[in-house]
Amino acid sequence: MNILFENRNLTVNEAVDYYKSSEFASPTRSTVPLLLWLQQEEAMVKEIIQKLGVIDPKEFHLEYKVKPKKGKGNASHTDLFVISEITALALEAKWTEKRYQSVKKWKADTKNPDNKEAVLQGWIEFLQPYSNNELNIDKMDNVVYQLIHRAASACAEGRNPKLAYLLFTESYSIHGYSYIESDLRNFKNLLGTSNEFPFYFIEVLISPTKKFEDLSHMKKNTKETIKAVKSSIEKGEHLFNFIEYRITTI
Repeated sequence: MNILFENRNLTVNEAVDYYKSSEFASPTRSTVPLLLWLQQEEAMVKEIIQKLGVIDPKEFHLEYKVKPKKGKGNASHTDLFVISEITALALEAKWTEKRYQSVKKWKADTKNPDNKEAVLQGWIEFLQPYSNNELNIDKMDNVVYQLIHRAASACAEGRNPKLAYLLFTESYSIHGYSYIESDLRNFKNLLGTSNEFPFYFIEVLISPTKKFEDLSHMKKNTKETIKAVKSSIEKGEHLFNFIEYRITTI
């Protein structure tokens, strides 16, 4: 795989040093199984990517940045962004993370609401060409804000966008009962039924190993933990068994 971080060609081991240290402050952050999955399960990764309709992927970008089209705000950092000649796939990884904040809550948490409305309008403008419905800010209040800018990032490339959320899990969810699947489905309904912009919910079944259990007992947010987690990834230690996967098309 041609892996890049900020347009630098790297191995997964080398990429570790380009992440913020906070990404490794706990072994339960989704960055940890994501990097080990890419490092140790190339065949599974490529099989899933192909099943999502990305043929002959050229680049696998880590922490892919897309800046807001309008206003002043943080760039969207997609966990894994896969690009082929004709397709752009934005893939966000989850594991133990809780549901992110809604647009309504995100808008309320500011001293400059006009700027946040401008930022949101910019993301909407990326999305609109791939929606069957007329989109506006008022319709977005109950949507998870991260979901909007991750989807917009896929659209910003202008090449057959696709969006996938990947959940590392120790047991499959009952269809429709994962908050991730539900959020994806509600947002897809808001955008309309267009097949030009497919959404996917991927579950990768994992089994933590004893090496992971040893790390999990370390105190979070310490220099020692950060060093130990980074070292495990760089050494390619088997913290998880990646067993199988399930793909749900939204």
